[in-house]
Amino acid sequence: MAFYVGPWPPNLPGDSRGGFLGLFNNPNNTANAVFPPTVAVEFDPFRNDWDPNNTVNHLGVDVKSITSRAYVALPDGSFNGTMSAWVRYETDMSTLSVALRFDDLPELGLYNVSAIVDFKDAGLPPDAAVGFSGATGDFIERHQILSWSFESTLTSVAVVNKTVVGSYVVHEHNVLLF
Repeated sequence: MAFYVGPWPPNLPGDSRGGFLGLFNNPNNTANAVFPPTVAVEFDPFRNDWDPNNTVNHLGVDVKSITSRAYVALPDGSFNGTMSAWVRYETDMSTLSVALRFDDLPELGLYNVSAIVDFKDAGLPPDAAVGFSGATGDFIERHQILSWSFESTLTSVAVVNKTVVGSYVVHEHNVLLF
């Protein structure tokens, strides 16, 4: 599952099934020429060929690619039970930071990852979608989001189902693929 910021209106990439989370085209398919500008926080419980070598479960920051720009390895099998995550984008520092806590396993502590991410350099348009996307291939997962919020240092003004954020308009949008 991933929290993402992407183009508005969202357009499902044609080859984005399974581990590509409905957000990124498969870069190994030479027929894929379009890679939508998307920034995502990946909550990854399954090891794929493109994942970091030293981990099965990881928390990653993905920029225009399913390959994480920055990540933190998590204990295998830790994506069970209730978790709390905080996502923060700091415009002045162009930093996307994530903290994850396993509420049912407090002995695991807090996991953090951050990456330098400039939304403009990532190709995000001024009109952006914010939401969740998840996908499954041969295996099944249950994704239950009990509540969520996104925090940014950008100035925001709420306007009926849209939030004007600096030079970006953020639309709430959720996609869940099975």
